[in-house]
Order: sequence, then C-alpha cells, then structure tokens
Amino acid sequence: IERIDLKNAEMTDEHFKYLLIMGLGSCRTKTLDLSKNRLTLDSVQSLYTEVVTEKTAFRKLKSLNLSHNNLDHLSLDKI
Repeated sequence: IERIDLKNAEMTDEHFKYLLIMGLGSCRTKTLDLSKNRLTLDSVQSLYTEVVTEKTAFRKLKSLNLSHNNLDHLSLDKI
C-alpha cells in the first residue's frame, strides 16, 4: 500500500497507537494522510519513535500530513 488516507476519521491517540501495534507501519507506504483527526503530541511521539528512533515503521515514507489535529508548537518540534 503506497498511499494510506485516514483523514477525517475522528482518530484519537488510542486509535493511532492501536493501528501502529497492528502493523500499519509495515506497509511500503510513501504517503500517509492523518489530517483532520484528533491526534495530539502523544501520537506524534509514537510516530517519531517508530520512524526515526527505532526505524521499525514507514521506512519508505515521503509525505506525512498531520494538519488540522490537536497539535501545538511542541508537537511541531518533533515533526
């Protein structure tokens, strides 16, 4: 799956963490759209850990959309 579009899904941090546990990041995804959800810094930190620190998810990711979530300037620093 090269493109995953989960925009406007009313996704919370709990939903997102569950998707990561279930292997969402194991796909060869190049584009991930998580815009217009209810994600917070917790989801950004989980994503950062999987992608940057542990390098266990989204190894082919080129585009990430997190616009229109519950993110503040601290979250943006992680992105």
